Amino acid sequence: QAACSRIMDQATLAEVAIHASWRRVATQAAAQIDDSSLLVKIALEAGADKGGSVAAKRVDDQDALAQIARTAPSAYTRVAAMEKLDDMEIVAEIAYSDPDHDVSIKALNRIADQHIIVDIARTVLDPYVRMAALEKIDSPELTRDIEASWSQEQKSSTSYANMLSDAVGQLVAEKEKAAKRAAEGRCPHCGVQLTAPRGGIADGAVVYCSNCGGRVC
Repeated sequence: QAACSRIMDQATLAEVAIHASWRRVATQAAAQIDDSSLLVKIALEAGADKGGSVAAKRVDDQDALAQIARTAPSAYTRVAAMEKLDDMEIVAEIAYSDPDHDVSIKALNRIADQHIIVDIARTVLDPYVRMAALEKIDSPELTRDIEASWSQEQKSSTSYANMLSDAVGQLVAEKEKAAKRAAEGRCPHCGVQLTAPRGGIADGAVVYCSNCGGRVC
């Protein structure tokens, strides 16, 4: 970062923003660039979340933003560009078709046109995007009609997504329950009240519950 702060050449800074191994260095390099064409280049070429999203936030040209929102390799960069777009047709296009459902949902959240929202809820294959669209529809009757219109592929993908969501929710609940038990001095696995062994617990020692055998520390 200290070395980056001393670089004055804009083209060199662009290379750093695109290729630096450390995200902080890449984003710092992007923040030091004033050349709009180089900012677009960074946004279109920087992988993962290097300097791309910082660069996209500094681009003002709507055509360039549209290109970045559609094609940038980083989902973070595509979101940064999409959020600056004035053309809601392109925002809707992204909601329909971005390969990352988080990007699609963020685009969907900018859409107020109920006709588009209903169409997304009916037609998009990604279950997370469809469910996000359904949540923006106030009519229970329309929601039921949309769900009934889904193809078998759409219904199957929705069932699978719901199953994953339920499994994740169960894991989170189990972890929260275990953490609460541990904070109360009980075994995080079975809930029995724990008592310290005579002489205390040696540093680095592994201790197991005498009731269920689960590791407690």
